[in-house]
Amino acid sequence: MKFLEEKYKVKTIRIWDDLFTVNTKRLRELVDLIRSDGLHEKIEFYCYGRANLMTEDICKLIKKMNVKYISFGFESNSERVLNYLKRGTVTVKQNENALKLCKKYGFVTDGTFIFGTPGETKEDMEKTFDLIKNENLDRALAFTLTPFPGTEIWEYAKSIGVLKNENEIDWQKIDLRKFSENIYMNKAMTKQEFLKEFDTIQKYISEVKNTSIPQIELKYLFNPHFIRRFLSNWRGFSNEFINGVKIKLSHTKK
Repeated sequence: MKFLEEKYKVKTIRIWDDLFTVNTKRLRELVDLIRSDGLHEKIEFYCYGRANLMTEDICKLIKKMNVKYISFGFESNSERVLNYLKRGTVTVKQNENALKLCKKYGFVTDGTFIFGTPGETKEDMEKTFDLIKNENLDRALAFTLTPFPGTEIWEYAKSIGVLKNENEIDWQKIDLRKFSENIYMNKAMTKQEFLKEFDTIQKYISEVKNTSIPQIELKYLFNPHFIRRFLSNWRGFSNEFINGVKIKLSHTKK
């Protein structure tokens, strides 16, 4: 972190580890190191968290290191569906309490949600929609349940005849944020019923809880390290940048 700030003058670091807060002792040591080097005054942090681990102490610690934004994989607000997806490790009440704590400490909150779980009903989807509309949740992303090789849900998809092997899926065409008819696994709702509810939720997210496009300062575009990276792999870098902008735009259109 010191290297990134000193050499590249980064102002934001995103920690892509949803177990970042799992060990309070380790977290406290990291926060002390960050503060001892004054990085909390130079860098804003984004991090991931788990709802069942959020406590007053955790919130105070990440506040001290200048965390501004925290994201949770809430997945569902139906106790039954949540138990299926997370094997009883977290409850609906813990999801709601995590949001209350984050709001209390001034964090911007982001929640991701999964729809299309086997057995999920319209009522289950509406319960999850209620959490998406929760005033303490600032932003949201909704995904459809997608089977991947080696997972239990992959074996389930095979058992009900949705697919036989990974060769049946064109992974280049899979968009987790859109409905993929060929991998729909929920027999509790017809595809038409599901799509109607899912589209309503996605429309609400796009209009109310969307993730805005980050502001880019010109000084970063003309940073010599930025330019060097672009020149060394201009094609890959350009594709990464363009795809990121497309995703952002798709969720800001009304």
